[in-house]
Amino acid sequence: MATAYVTDKRFAAHTMDGHPEFAGRLTAIARRFEQVDVYKCLQRLDIQPASLDALRAVHAEKYLERLERTAEHAGPVMFGLDTYVTPQSYAIACLAAGGVVGVVDAVM
Repeated sequence: MATAYVTDKRFAAHTMDGHPEFAGRLTAIARRFEQVDVYKCLQRLDIQPASLDALRAVHAEKYLERLERTAEHAGPVMFGLDTYVTPQSYAIACLAAGGVVGVVDAVM
């Protein structure tokens, strides 16, 4: 099996202007991978959002509820000292977690 990877254009919705962790990093990585033709060596996996059971296996219910409520905000808000969330962050986090589950399933 080739090295597998997951990505989704929706990941770029989790971004906040001025924060060092922003969607431009994903775009830059994808652009560089295209320039050096890395994708031909990789196997892209389709992803689905992680199930609530999978999320609960690694996160406290209160944390998940708090993150889910961020969708009610109009824009990015700080979720700790260095972490921000956007109205799309919960859905994107579920998708990203589903990607991890998918990669693990692919190699098992």
